[in-house]
Amino acid sequence: MGTKVTGARTDLYVEEIDYRSGLSENLFNKIAAGINFINSNMLQTFNFRFLGTFASLSSGEDGVLVFPYAVTLVGYSGHIRVAPSSSAFTIDLHKLNTSGADQGTVMASAIEVTNSAADNVVWYKNQLAGTSNDPTGVGSSGGGATLPAINTTSFSAGEALRVDIMSATLAMGAADLSFNVWVIPA
Repeated sequence: MGTKVTGARTDLYVEEIDYRSGLSENLFNKIAAGINFINSNMLQTFNFRFLGTFASLSSGEDGVLVFPYAVTLVGYSGHIRVAPSSSAFTIDLHKLNTSGADQGTVMASAIEVTNSAADNVVWYKNQLAGTSNDPTGVGSSGGGATLPAINTTSFSAGEALRVDIMSATLAMGAADLSFNVWVIPA
């Protein structure tokens, strides 16, 4: 195999590619760096929105994201405008096969948003870069302080992803949840 060229946003200049210019190693390095930069940063997102107060949703009432081509799930992010005033609720992601049958959770554990979270709190998990924002009150279910990893990342064309929200959130006063999943073409 060889050593991967580090991805970088690079500009090409007319003098490097005009008629009778030599094809140099430097030019090919710039092209390779640009292609690797695109491949590493070609993220696509889908936003699930639960506007207003919301109840426990165990079958994806905001809809199901069906993938028209093979993808790799690389992260998630979220925002809640009004955090719960009591207790907690969890967010879980489930994989559905091409027939729509639930294949179970894709997460190491559910994401838990507790009453210690601030209003307008944001969080994210980027498994490509190995980064996350783990704010107070948002973490793994069961009291974990960090966001859970995604265990199942591969989806074939026709498979789907559903967001489940568990707990009686209407009684908690939580409102306006925005949840994003991030994918790259496989």
